[in-house]
Amino acid sequence: MVGLVISRYLYDRFPETPEGELTSMRAALVRAQTLGRIARDLGLGDLLYLSRGEEEAGGRVRRRLLAQTLEAVVGALYLDQGPSVAGDFLLRYMKPEVDRLERDHPITDAKTYLQELTQAEQGLRPVYDVLSTTGPGHRPHFVVAVKLGDRVLGTGEGSQKQEAEQAAARQALKNWPVAPRH
Repeated sequence: MVGLVISRYLYDRFPETPEGELTSMRAALVRAQTLGRIARDLGLGDLLYLSRGEEEAGGRVRRRLLAQTLEAVVGALYLDQGPSVAGDFLLRYMKPEVDRLERDHPITDAKTYLQELTQAEQGLRPVYDVLSTTGPGHRPHFVVAVKLGDRVLGTGEGSQKQEAEQAAARQALKNWPVAPRH
């Protein structure tokens, strides 16, 4: 339920963001570290019924256990009150995490994200080529292609070269994944 609510929220909030980047954001939000921190802030650890051994081992502050507790609370709300109430409850505490993630790792820089992705998955850096520059000197229009090796991943246009490169990177991310190179 937690993953579904977060996936839907990210999709609605960032409709132009490539799927791969939304997946990375979702993973950062639903991991034990984030959910455990929220559960700790809500004081859920104090409400747990634990065995003596678990209590002595620090179960009330164990991140994984707290994350699972938050997931259980959201699941119980879902079963008892329905998906809307469960989603509203979760998002009340997750929206600040989304804001923090967006602030610390802006999703608008498609070029950086594409470079990280291509280097991690294929060991190559994308290259941007200006295909054309038209218009008067005071109002140019650029068309740029982004390539990985000899493959064109996407093209973009803009009134500045950087803007066209970002557009090309966004298109490349929408087309990702590409077939691996043999």
